[in-house]
Amino acid sequence: MYLDRNIVPLLSKALASMPVVVLSGPRQVGKSTILRNAPALRGRRYYNLDDPAVLARTRREPDWLLTGEEPITIDEAQRAPGLLLAIKRAVDQDRQPGRFLLSGSANFLLLRGIAESLAGRAVYLQLGPMGWRELRRAHGEPLLCRLLAETDTAAVWPATPSAKASNPGPRDWLFGGFPPVCLKRGASDWRLWFTGYRQTYMERDLRDLAHVADLGLFEQFVQIMALRSAQVLNLRDVARDCGSNAPTISRWLRILETGFLGRRLPPYFSNRIKRLVKAPKWYLVDSGLMAFLSGLDRDSDLSANPLRGQLFETYLLQNLASILGDHLPEARLLHYRSPNGYEVDFVVETPGAVLAIEAKAGASVDARDLRGLATFVQAAPNCRAGIVAYQGSEIRPLGPRLWAVPTGILLT
Repeated sequence: MYLDRNIVPLLSKALASMPVVVLSGPRQVGKSTILRNAPALRGRRYYNLDDPAVLARTRREPDWLLTGEEPITIDEAQRAPGLLLAIKRAVDQDRQPGRFLLSGSANFLLLRGIAESLAGRAVYLQLGPMGWRELRRAHGEPLLCRLLAETDTAAVWPATPSAKASNPGPRDWLFGGFPPVCLKRGASDWRLWFTGYRQTYMERDLRDLAHVADLGLFEQFVQIMALRSAQVLNLRDVARDCGSNAPTISRWLRILETGFLGRRLPPYFSNRIKRLVKAPKWYLVDSGLMAFLSGLDRDSDLSANPLRGQLFETYLLQNLASILGDHLPEARLLHYRSPNGYEVDFVVETPGAVLAIEAKAGASVDARDLRGLATFVQAAPNCRAGIVAYQGSEIRPLGPRLWAVPTGILLT
């Protein structure tokens, strides 16, 4: 059964206005499934460069795919860099919208030479792991987008401050959002699937991309970065733990980002907030992958596990990124830390507003959870609200522009 993803309307809109649309994201998140099954994409000629014969011919004759009148879809297009130059030439002759739909499991904007070849001709969209909103089959405008658009936050809540909600729980965090895992909940092959993912993609494709000579050290690095998900990134500390050096770690981090397995969240800056900590925060792309690489199991009891907070924050990040990427791609995700050390896990920034969100893996909220939010809300007049995303069941006002919101409501 094909499950339409939330990004499809945005993808269709992009094809109606640009000659080249690039859909990228990690392997196994469903890009090929969309390209081959979405009703909105029917009538396109489809090629997959994972096919050795198609790839070999494309590398020899990049133009052979581009003949004919039909719009063309090319999966894993980054495997043949010469093809991008051929597409550039074709687009320069005819800029008809929707001519080329490309996909890739590498970030085209980080691949040397590829971004430049499509500059001004392409729009880039990113598909991430499936989110809570998609798994719940939610439709309409996401609450997150309405919060950023509406000046009166209280008017946005779905019912009353006592609205009840179901939340994604620890098992949801452990399963993550890769469709082969999260759509087969409870399957006995959870660890087997992630083992295969690590072996075939992380240890082979990424290692080849990085030209890593010491596989054992690279594996250790990947595991360390999983354990450091949702933490401020310190290259020297990572290099020390790996027994390597900062330049090597910096190059390997870029490889994880190029393969969409991790991302850095920059710090928030504004004219009113000075002397911010400049270091970014680091996140693995999927909480299920983080759990697996950190040695957890799908049946792990997280109640007293020291990784509980990081796992929940990673899950929240991947869901926020998915919603914004599908519905508000111009928004930016950042983090905040004041000069005196008060922090906010996520700041969502648009040209006209910001929203501050603190991740809380528990079902209660106390004064300590509000310090960073209160500091940020006071310092940023354009902040719509400071929100504690928690595991409770009610929307609760906590002060001026401060709210506790069940995670399930915030992500739906």
